[in-house]
Amino acid sequence: MFVLLMYVDKFITPIKWLKNINKTSIYIGGPIYYFAFYLLVYNKKRWDAYVEEFKDESEKQRKCGNFIVIAYLIGSILLFFISLPILYG
Repeated sequence: MFVLLMYVDKFITPIKWLKNINKTSIYIGGPIYYFAFYLLVYNKKRWDAYVEEFKDESEKQRKCGNFIVIAYLIGSILLFFISLPILYG
């Protein structure tokens, strides 16, 4: 999401609030972000529901799903590092 914000800031319109963030906002926003992250992503019951949902997958479906997840992870990391010299060069 931050990479997309960098692209918008560089090529479409400057986002001035990204440059003027003070420490108080970080100290207040950080815990709120981590609490929301816990509720949305790290919830143990939700992960158990995912395991239950996909337990009957075939080996071919599992390999395809693993490939998609790994491609997404590698692609997002590469997009971030490739965009740094482009946006700040």
